Amino acid sequence: MQYRIILFIFLVASNLHVATAQNAHRFARYQGIVQPETGLKFFEGEGNNIFVKFFKEATDEKGLQKIKRKLSIKEATTHVDSALQLTVLTTTEKGNGTTNYSTYYLVEREDLTTVVGFSRLQPRTVESEHFFMQAFINNTIPDSVYTPMAVNTIDFAGRTIKLGPACQWMSPHNIQCPPHGQMSWSMFGTLQEAEAYRDSYVAMTKSKNIADVLEEKWIPVLFEGQETKALRTKVKIQIPKMVMGGSNVLVGYYVVAEVRGHYIACVMSHYTDQAAPDTLPRLLAEVMALK
Repeated sequence: MQYRIILFIFLVASNLHVATAQNAHRFARYQGIVQPETGLKFFEGEGNNIFVKFFKEATDEKGLQKIKRKLSIKEATTHVDSALQLTVLTTTEKGNGTTNYSTYYLVEREDLTTVVGFSRLQPRTVESEHFFMQAFINNTIPDSVYTPMAVNTIDFAGRTIKLGPACQWMSPHNIQCPPHGQMSWSMFGTLQEAEAYRDSYVAMTKSKNIADVLEEKWIPVLFEGQETKALRTKVKIQIPKMVMGGSNVLVGYYVVAEVRGHYIACVMSHYTDQAAPDTLPRLLAEVMALK
């Protein structure tokens, strides 16, 4: 009997260790930023843009209406998530040829309601929302997910890149280094998810009313040492150069590759006066090379 008890404890401990390791690997796809002035938290992972905001209102009908107004939610479907036992609001907004899907989880604790909002350009994935929400509720989001607002080095899919203070986070997994370009990325567990994310951003670029597509071409590249293809686009921003303060033609690269155990979709861009023809500015050259 004692042997069986010891074996049972060993098996439970082993399963917990495996689950912890799997969660850590998956959370490597996430980045979180805390705004120093407001304390608001923002995350990005697996195609989800996530925010955490706090409200004094309760989740009764009156409080819910106030929360909706503060979040600028006009129309939403309300239901209770049976797995998490939380009130959930979902919205779908269409515009410029794209659709934005938003989900808001309401966590009520004492006199405070925490809203965790998810936004993405593809239909929501409940499983990824639950993965994040379980960790949020249990306060088990790893410290390694959080990144300081001040930029010195960045973690790019498991590789440290030194950039320096000239760069700035525009949002999680979205960095700009004037005048060396800008790149945003998201990491997934499957190739299909990464490609769907890339394609949604290509569609969004094409649909914008303020830009005209001048060029669209697939080209061979080396991305983090992996041979793959990138869709290169050139779009003309419908704003005069004088107002822009330089070129109004934006070059974009959309690429998907398997990098260090994750499928990464990366969107990179720079203006034509930030790099010579058929070359890349410094930021983009850190992760990609033209062939």
